[in-house]
Amino acid sequence: NYALFAHIQSGFVNQVVGAVGERTVQRDDVTGLQQLGQLCVTHRITLKLLYPGSLKAVHTLPALAVIIGCVLVALGIFVSPWWLLPLGVYLAAIFADALMRTRSLKVAALAVPASVIQICGYGTGFLKAYVDKILLGHGRDIAREIEVRKGANEKL
Repeated sequence: NYALFAHIQSGFVNQVVGAVGERTVQRDDVTGLQQLGQLCVTHRITLKLLYPGSLKAVHTLPALAVIIGCVLVALGIFVSPWWLLPLGVYLAAIFADALMRTRSLKVAALAVPASVIQICGYGTGFLKAYVDKILLGHGRDIAREIEVRKGANEKL
């Protein structure tokens, strides 16, 4: 997935079994994070409100990854640089996997930031939506959901 995302991010033509086309993805990292957080994760929290019990542990994993990543970076800065080793191993694994799958150094190099953007986007979006809609009790804002969908579709 990360290698394909890197292909798309670098502007390559996306060829998928019988389909050929070029897909434009938001190239600005901050906007990409906002799109991921607002569109994908907010809907997961909305579904939880509509269907209690539908939120599974697997939906929280990106948020957990963001929290663990922040803790590891803080420990790496203030305690010992060895705390950054798990993050380095993870990023090296992403690079190696993308390199083996695509046999392209460029795509493998792009897969690393793409994976960080994707995990951070989903994780921070989930945390924001969970705090806003569940902990603070703001629930659904249908007008806002429509505005976000329209705005996101115009940018794509």
